Amino acid sequence: MEDARLFVRSPEAAADVVQEAWLGVVRGLDRFEGRAWVRTWIFRILLTRARSRGQRDGHWITFSALAGHEAARGPAAIDPAEFSDDLSSWPGHWVREPRRWAASAEEELLSAELLRHVSAPGRISCRECSLLDISEVNQRVLLHRARRPEAR
Repeated sequence: MEDARLFVRSPEAAADVVQEAWLGVVRGLDRFEGRAWVRTWIFRILLTRARSRGQRDGHWITFSALAGHEAARGPAAIDPAEFSDDLSSWPGHWVREPRRWAASAEEELLSAELLRHVSAPGRISCRECSLLDISEVNQRVLLHRARRPEAR
């Protein structure tokens, strides 16, 4: 049972695996060829069943496991008061409309500086990247953000 427990989530599942393994032994006894010890053969059946059950159960999450996980997480990341209550016409939706995140001052300066250095739109230059100490991918992102109408 301890060996089956290594592959499955719960002791109950391990007990089921052991029972399935014994059924497999009884059903397959006539096919045992004697090339290995009986103990080894039974153990391999147990491990195969445990691995199969572990993989199959790995795709499923029980509600009881979720409830325990929710309780162990601690306080909510977002204040529940930000959502409408169950009695409203839109339960669970945001109370206020989402707002744009304010860009950091450093990001705005980098975008403005990069836009000032680039002479042609869409041009990727290693010189600007090395001047500002950023990667080419980051340069494209900053240029995109700097060219947006609401960023100006």
